[in-house]
Order: sequence, then structure tokens, then C-alpha cells
Amino acid sequence: MNSAIVTGKIISEIEVKNSATPNVVCRFNLTLGDRLFDCLVTGSKTHKFKYDVEKGMEVTIEAVFNDQMQLMVYGYTTHSYPNYFGQLFDSRGYALSQDKEYF
Repeated sequence: MNSAIVTGKIISEIEVKNSATPNVVCRFNLTLGDRLFDCLVTGSKTHKFKYDVEKGMEVTIEAVFNDQMQLMVYGYTTHSYPNYFGQLFDSRGYALSQDKEYF
């Protein structure tokens, strides 16, 4: 198996998918320069990853490639958090769209 350590920025929302089996899969896209990596997190670390990481963060992942050339993450380190300066939020804490006028 080929392994990789990649430092990049998460450019997609973190998707958590449940299946009929007890396995939970977390999927996201990571960019490094002009390269795009499709990444998966499985097992018990899925829910912790979902709460530690979000879109726009810079992370370093330790992973192995699977048969579909996706990175199967087995370790990660967070480096920076996204900047929400100027972002509008509703009363539940969800970000509002920037292309609408609210006032």
C-alpha cells in the first residue's frame, strides 16, 4: 500500500454517511496547489474528525491510497481555522448566503 502525508486546505463540506453496517464514513476534498484529493475517514475517529475540522481549514493528513485512488485517513493535524470576519449568521448559528440582501 502506498502511503502519503499531505498538507492542504479542505475545500468541501465534511459529509458524514451512515450505512446499514455500523461503519460510518466521512468524506471531504483536500487541495494542495492545483491537485485535488478525495479523502475518506472511517471508523471510530469519524465523529471526532467531523467536530474538529471544517471547510476552509488547513490540515495535515496521514493516509493510504485505496483501489479508487482515494486517501483513507488514519491521522490528522489541524493548522488554521477559517476566518469568519464579515460573515452573517442566523439565530441558529448557520451561515447566511452572501448573495442576498438582508437589511
